[in-house]
Amino acid sequence: MASGNRGKQNKFMSMKQFFQNNIFYGRVNHSNLIILLSLFLNCLLWLMLLWRLEPSTLWIPLHYNIYFGIDWLGSWWQIFLYPFISLIIIVVNSFLSNFFIVKDKVFSLILLYVALLIQLAVLLGLIILLIRYYT
Repeated sequence: MASGNRGKQNKFMSMKQFFQNNIFYGRVNHSNLIILLSLFLNCLLWLMLLWRLEPSTLWIPLHYNIYFGIDWLGSWWQIFLYPFISLIIIVVNSFLSNFFIVKDKVFSLILLYVALLIQLAVLLGLIILLIRYYT
């Protein structure tokens, strides 16, 4: 009878370990903080664009270059591609990080930091674009 319980206990422990290794479960570690910060910055991107832009039939500036000024124009909805693509980068890098964490923790953290840096770059670019042309 004791051996039967031990088998169930081992099975329960492996399920517990499985869920503890998933992202956002259990204690908050370094990887989870990077992902949460990236998602927070992405939410700021979405909220900032929804707050400042109104649907319009006019073309709006999508990209600003310090040498040439505005070099991309497009429809109002195309500016939402920036936060959408950066959200896809967060999701892909998070899954890849979760996959590679067993083999190489450093590479896993590099993937997460790259997603965070992309969020910061897109946020900075959109802030400059909104201050320069949408105030």
